[in-house]
Formats: sequence, structure tokens, C-alpha cells
Amino acid sequence: MSRIKEILAERFPDNDYYKRDIATLLCTFAASGLASPHLIEELETEENGKLWARVWEAMLTIIC
Repeated sequence: MSRIKEILAERFPDNDYYKRDIATLLCTFAASGLASPHLIEELETEENGKLWARVWEAMLTIIC
């Protein structure tokens, strides 16, 4: 399991959508080379604002 999937599983243990689909989105974003080099550290802070900002960036990057 990737670190991103582990983080989301810890934060949202009862939400399969987040653990599956948001994790896939963020993993794709990280692999694209376009994500911040601090992506994992930002997700580990447990600050909701940072998580959702990274999800939004991933959506814009991957979709466009």
C-alpha cells in the first residue's frame, strides 16, 4: 500500500470512496511529477485545508 493510501485509510477509515478514488487521484498526481515535492508531508499534517487543496490541484492537473 502506498503512503498516500495509508494516510487516507487512517484519516477516513469508514469511507471506501476516499480510500479508493481520492487515493487513486492523488497517487496519479504524485506520479505525474507535477505535485509538490512536499505532497506526502502535507497530507500527513492532518490539516483538512491542505488535503483538499492537494485534491483540487490533482483534479485540475489530471483532468486538464
